[in-house]
Amino acid sequence: MPNDQTIAHRLDLVRQELTKLGWSAYIVWGTDPHESEYVAPRWQTRSWLTGFSGSAGVVAITLQGAGLWTDGRYHVQAEAELPPCVTLFKEGLPDVPTLTEWLSHLTPGSAVGVCAETTSSDRYQKLASELAEVGLRLEAGPDPLTSIWVDRPEAPQSSVWDYQAKADLDSRREKLARLRQLLAKRQATVVLSALDDIAWLFNLRASDIAYVPVLMAYALVNAEQAFLFADPKRLKDLVPTLAQDGISVRAYETIEQVLAEQTGTLWLPPQANLALTAAAGRNLPKGLQPGLLHLPSPVSALKSVKTPKELNLIREAHRKDGAALVEFLTWWENRSSGLPQNAQTESAALTEREAASKLDEFRAAQGNWLGPSFEPIPGFREHGAVIHYKVSQGNGSFLTGDGLFLLDTGAQYLEGTTDVTRTLCLGTPLSAQREDYTLVLKAHIQVSMAVFPRGTRGYMLDAAARLPLWKTGRQFYHGTGHGVGQFLSVHEGPVRLNSEPLGTALEPGMVLSNEPGIYRPGQWGIRIENLITVVAGPRTEFAEFFSWETLTLCPYERKLIDVALLTPEEKTWVDNYHQTVLSTLSPGLSPGARRWLEGSCAPL
Repeated sequence: MPNDQTIAHRLDLVRQELTKLGWSAYIVWGTDPHESEYVAPRWQTRSWLTGFSGSAGVVAITLQGAGLWTDGRYHVQAEAELPPCVTLFKEGLPDVPTLTEWLSHLTPGSAVGVCAETTSSDRYQKLASELAEVGLRLEAGPDPLTSIWVDRPEAPQSSVWDYQAKADLDSRREKLARLRQLLAKRQATVVLSALDDIAWLFNLRASDIAYVPVLMAYALVNAEQAFLFADPKRLKDLVPTLAQDGISVRAYETIEQVLAEQTGTLWLPPQANLALTAAAGRNLPKGLQPGLLHLPSPVSALKSVKTPKELNLIREAHRKDGAALVEFLTWWENRSSGLPQNAQTESAALTEREAASKLDEFRAAQGNWLGPSFEPIPGFREHGAVIHYKVSQGNGSFLTGDGLFLLDTGAQYLEGTTDVTRTLCLGTPLSAQREDYTLVLKAHIQVSMAVFPRGTRGYMLDAAARLPLWKTGRQFYHGTGHGVGQFLSVHEGPVRLNSEPLGTALEPGMVLSNEPGIYRPGQWGIRIENLITVVAGPRTEFAEFFSWETLTLCPYERKLIDVALLTPEEKTWVDNYHQTVLSTLSPGLSPGARRWLEGSCAPL
């Protein structure tokens, strides 16, 4: 990470560029031309400018100062990483000014700049409207970092491969046919810029971005044609195969030229960047033009509802992940039981990073493991209270003595993407820790047991999950759940379980996380996370009802469960879940792991 002086110097260089452009402020979203959450090193602008390594946050740089706005997942991390020259604004807390409120001190009529290539149409419209209310104007232009980031990494060039040839998937032809049914209703040509949409539609995978198996590309699809805009050299071995499915490969940089040539109705999702919008000849910031559909990506909607083939693959990924977790936990308990309580040397005690790496060793042994699905979050004691904790120096804390260990990890298997959190107990837990854990478990069960009618949105279940915590004066500052892809992104839209009072309705086949938590800064953090999928239920005279199938297979931490706090229905749910874990995983486990699992899954 850059030191404080380096960051201050970089911000001063940006201010010199702002003066040349006539801008009084510059906004950095920290994303790439595809609005990706995780980005390749070339587009890690937020980190380069501020030192903050989290995956969410907005930076504003004025001629006099700089600020970063980030949500509750990153408050503690940002406090630790930001230098004094960058002010932290903790979103979600009272009396914290918004970005627009902070910029409102600028001279009326001042211009605020954004990079056209990395600013989406919807971000631009929203911010332009807000700034206009305080007398400021928003302008899109070139990237000011181009001339000052002299050692900026090149665009990624990983190998691209045909996923369809390695797994039992719905074919490219089948997916294109489903997409074209949606396009026909609007007689439109759709432009795709989201990398996971493109990887899913064309059944292609790569490693251009860490943890997410995607390639840098755009796509354009209509009733007759399908174009994939990527580096042709990387796809030369796949061009004949793609051509057989009616897909033409064009150079990545030609997307704007092709867009400019389009006639008729163009479906341009709001996540498309301003450079694409301008190339299409529809100047979106001045209002929606005839012939432009500014609607969410139809591929995102298709991708979020997993097909039976995809769900079968996902279940196999979780069976593998469950076996790896149980083998790891068995090894962990056997190793921990032989250590003295005061072991402090690296040879005697594991570190946070080593524990996460050991789990990946067990995952690799399962076969078809292609790496983590995100950077592991192995937080011991007070580190567990950092919602997206990262081991930034060395191997992290030693895991020794009494304490809670929050281990949030995930995997990319050829079959699917996993994301699981278990909070483990070293030594003897405090009564307050057992109470916190059991309340989080109750919140977790509240979602798992939910039965809900068609049309239910995520915010409704998010509130239901929080009720057991609210009743005792507890709260957590992140969503209860997010969508998860099938061997794609661990964070997948458009569905989620959070407090936003809108969103996509839940549908059978959608896969989400269920991860409430309690975080006590300086003490401990607790989170319990399973992945779950919506399943169809009975239809009554009132509505069609849905429920959940739990995909993750791993027992809960028995030492932390205060059974007296659980209702009979909750205890039954835990026992039934544990029996499912036991029956599903036992056949593939080592004898020692099978014995450990039998004990961990005994009735409460």
